[in-house]
Amino acid sequence: MSLDLRPLTLGELLDRSFGLFRRHFWLFVGLMALPSVLIVILNVVVLVGSEYAQKWDGPEDMDNPATMIGIAVIAFTVITALVSAYFIAYMVTLGATTVAVSELYVGRTATIASAYAYVRGYIGRLVLLLLLIGIRLVGLALGGIFAFSIAGVAAAMVLGPFAAIIPVLGMFLVILACFLVSLRYAVAVPAIVLEPISASQAVRRSVLLTREHLFRTGVIVVFAMVISYAALALFQLPFIVGAGMAGPESPTAFWLSLVGTVTGAIGSAVTTPLMIIALALFYYDLRIRKEGLDLQIMMASLDHAPPDPAGPLPSTS
Repeated sequence: MSLDLRPLTLGELLDRSFGLFRRHFWLFVGLMALPSVLIVILNVVVLVGSEYAQKWDGPEDMDNPATMIGIAVIAFTVITALVSAYFIAYMVTLGATTVAVSELYVGRTATIASAYAYVRGYIGRLVLLLLLIGIRLVGLALGGIFAFSIAGVAAAMVLGPFAAIIPVLGMFLVILACFLVSLRYAVAVPAIVLEPISASQAVRRSVLLTREHLFRTGVIVVFAMVISYAALALFQLPFIVGAGMAGPESPTAFWLSLVGTVTGAIGSAVTTPLMIIALALFYYDLRIRKEGLDLQIMMASLDHAPPDPAGPLPSTS
């Protein structure tokens, strides 16, 4: 793909994302392999652990509180370590995929090794970004749940049984609010690896760039999510249904669930890159619209060699 930095319509942006994904399918699937393998390991550990726990009578001193606490601590440690490893790997993959998109977008060659090699120095920033965004969203969710819980209790005194609608409505509004707020951080990862800046600066940059463009951001995210869930249903749902029909405690259900875990991870690896590609291109689009990035790169190319797209970009921040 030759360098073509210009404002894109929403349709052009999605079409270009699909085209890039289709032409470099195995590159992007390969980049997603690391978090996909980790999520398979996590799900298999949980599945096998649950199956084993149902058939295990426990040690002879099962009534000993110290034994119970020890088992719980071991299980919690293993699950926490796997979950942490998955999220770290996922953030690193987001950064590596963004770098690959940037290289391909300007007509250069990208490989799995080169993308991960470049993003290696940004692991700490990417993990910190995950924490900063996670704290914001969890805080918003907990605050909303608390507020609607109080409102539900107060409404129960007035409306009686009809007050049950308050928690339901509140949960819907909390989820909607978290989704809308998360859109503000949609291009934080590209900002970190392409400018580059710190995690806190990336949060502010993303909020600034997506301001007045939340609708377009939402369309991109929802479109990619629909494709991901459709693929998940295609790859995993038949095995979930089969396991349910076989019976939750049958060996057939266990093996169907195990196969469904693997196929679900494959489906995720196939479809998840599409959102990352679209958001990386959207980052370029926003900077062109708001900061004249296309003119900055053109002027830089007249005076010097063109800037490395997978390195610091001209910034007005």
